[in-house]
Amino acid sequence: MEILRLLAKPAIIKILILLSTGPRYPRAIASTLGKSEAFVVRCLKSLERHGLVESSWTRVGGRNVKIYRLRTNSLTLEFAGGGVSVRLGGEGDSPLDVVCEPEPPRAPSYFVDREAELEALLSAAGVSVVWGPPGVGKTALAARLFELHKGPKAWVTCDAHTDLHVLAGGVARAAGLRGPPPRLESEGDLRALALRLSEARGLLVLDDFHRVGSEVIDSLYVLDEAVVEGRIVILSRAPIPMAPSRGRMIPLASLDKSSSLALLRELGLSLGEGEAAWIYEATEGNPRLLVAAAKVVEASGFDEDRIGEVLEALMTPVISSLGKHEYEVLKAASVFREPAPIAAVAKVSSVKTVRVYLAALERRELVRVVGGRVRVHPIVRRLLERREGARLAKYHSLAAGYQLSEGRVMAALYHLIGGRRYSEALEVLEELYESYRVQREDSRVKSLLSEIDDESLSPLERARLTCLKALFSNPGHALKALEAAAVEARRWRDKALMARAFQLIGEGHASRGDYAAASEYAALAAVMLRRAGFPTPRLVDDVFSLLAKLGRLKDASELAEHYLRSARAAPARANAVYWLGVIRALAGDLEAAEEKLRESAKSLAEACPTKASRAYQYLAYICARAGRVDEALRYDDEALRAATNRLDKLLSLLSKSLHLAYAGDASAAEELMASIEENYGPELEAYVKAKLLYSLAKAHVLASKGLVEEAVSCVERVMGASKRSNPLLYITCLLEYPMLAPSRAGRESMGALTEAGTMLEELGEIASSRRGLRRERNTGSLPRQRLPRRQAERIGASRRDPRERRRG
Repeated sequence: MEILRLLAKPAIIKILILLSTGPRYPRAIASTLGKSEAFVVRCLKSLERHGLVESSWTRVGGRNVKIYRLRTNSLTLEFAGGGVSVRLGGEGDSPLDVVCEPEPPRAPSYFVDREAELEALLSAAGVSVVWGPPGVGKTALAARLFELHKGPKAWVTCDAHTDLHVLAGGVARAAGLRGPPPRLESEGDLRALALRLSEARGLLVLDDFHRVGSEVIDSLYVLDEAVVEGRIVILSRAPIPMAPSRGRMIPLASLDKSSSLALLRELGLSLGEGEAAWIYEATEGNPRLLVAAAKVVEASGFDEDRIGEVLEALMTPVISSLGKHEYEVLKAASVFREPAPIAAVAKVSSVKTVRVYLAALERRELVRVVGGRVRVHPIVRRLLERREGARLAKYHSLAAGYQLSEGRVMAALYHLIGGRRYSEALEVLEELYESYRVQREDSRVKSLLSEIDDESLSPLERARLTCLKALFSNPGHALKALEAAAVEARRWRDKALMARAFQLIGEGHASRGDYAAASEYAALAAVMLRRAGFPTPRLVDDVFSLLAKLGRLKDASELAEHYLRSARAAPARANAVYWLGVIRALAGDLEAAEEKLRESAKSLAEACPTKASRAYQYLAYICARAGRVDEALRYDDEALRAATNRLDKLLSLLSKSLHLAYAGDASAAEELMASIEENYGPELEAYVKAKLLYSLAKAHVLASKGLVEEAVSCVERVMGASKRSNPLLYITCLLEYPMLAPSRAGRESMGALTEAGTMLEELGEIASSRRGLRRERNTGSLPRQRLPRRQAERIGASRRDPRERRRG
């Protein structure tokens, strides 16, 4: 075929025409054609290599030059047996025969995870069918088989024009026959050719067989019956409606993760674990896409954007070839972030026969349908987002309606934002947060909020958005935006929004260590909450939590009493009793706290299981403080049973492990912590309080084994995070020093107790913590420490004037 490609070039024909008038040297030809001499030399060498011209050296103008002349004066093409014979007639009537047959694809140098399929084809005679989506390695598998076959063989790439005569030509070549193509008069002629192929033990590969018509498919029964020793291998994107009598049906799918990583190593790539995992997720194990990604990495290094662009370029022709309804179904399925039910895709696409088009899309490996759920290839989703852009908003809106009708509020939130229905998205998100269905550490909500275009929102909605963004991130990084939101809320007289803004500003100042400013804003949040009439339980809880963390127990107690008097519904009254119990526990009145918390736990068991679980956790804390460890463990089990989300279950288990350590059962505590680490690893890293409780329990287990240094360092590792986010927990860590090592009265324990006293002075009157501090000083040989005079004066000044505290 190479000689035909050469003769198809216009410059080659012009050179042959010039040489037909007589011998010429390259410079003269280049001057006549207006081309460079180097280009003409390359063309003449190609013609000489294929026997069309010949050269000899001679002297022209006092220098040696190579003269070229024609070697042939005629060219004849003969079509026979599915191939082309090129006969070049030259001097002496000695023609040159060049046989040009269709060139099979080259077998790749790498071959991963297809050895079993190759062995199956090598061991099977007759007709075998290999089918699977494009790019999974059908052609590479057949090319390796073609390379290993020692007898006569032929490769036919089928298309819509492939008929029985083309098939017969391929069978004849695979049987080793040459000459004119056979004439098919009846079914017996094809059977005779198939018998010749079987006798010669030939191999025929029919690639892209899914493109042929029904007539060719029906002829496979004749071939399957006649071919006993030889092999006919059919490559198709869809299963063939026949069952081979001797051959194999081999479905090919994408490679699994281990095979994909092995293929990348075969290609010579040395990638990190995260980079290789990203490539596997982007390609979903498709060998063709894996090879394309490997070439990009080899050429320009690991670049996610560049790899994505190349993969999109490979997918673009496939998507462009889709029909109208197929493309509509693909767009509908692509807006779902998680695998979607087929009914959801049908509702969004408004196509009746959606299953038919999904089957076609799955054959092209654009989607996967498993268990009645549709999942779109990630590169296809990214490509559609770029091509369609805002036009996908219609599909997102329809998907949001479906998700809301099914009660999947979190999924509906994603589609509302994708459909640019931001006002509804804000309402849904506030409902999710207020009903304890999302946690503040949820990174998914944070990423969704970043996609909202605040330019299309009203000023009040922008203020609500600012507060929501601060809720799911660090409020200390958005103090100016929160202050602006508070001003906007005041302008619209939205007291609930003002309370939320003040509460977040207080948390932001606390995260920076400015407890005086944080206390001022906590008091303002309490006032606004009271004026707003305690609108939502989550806002009430956040304000009470801030007051408790900052030691404003008197303000919190007054607010809780007013909350209890103004509450009309039973859940609200139970919530007020719950906070009264928490405040009593922090104030050191353990008996009153236990009574309140028991009452609230019973009332909240059905109305708010999350709050009931936390009430039981506080009851366990109270019992442990009172030395009733067995009762504390019982309340831990109650808290675990009442918990409805993973965070509350984790906190209950951590509390139990800590109390087991207190009880001296180190082996049970260690076993429980190992189970926690295995089942709650991500949550343990995300939540500061959970991480702190885990470290405290681990420290007590280490201390019980005599590993005091490791126990102390275990607590110190997480103290930095809790100092700003939760000062009371930080003080608890400080008080753990002498508890972990009673015999250790060195500078570390003394420094910890001194720092605890300093922070208690900053936070306010918390009787329980002060009592614990006094107990640690009075037990053992720890001398009582007095604060330095300047430090005491500075703390006193901070109480009188917060600005002085900030200067200090």
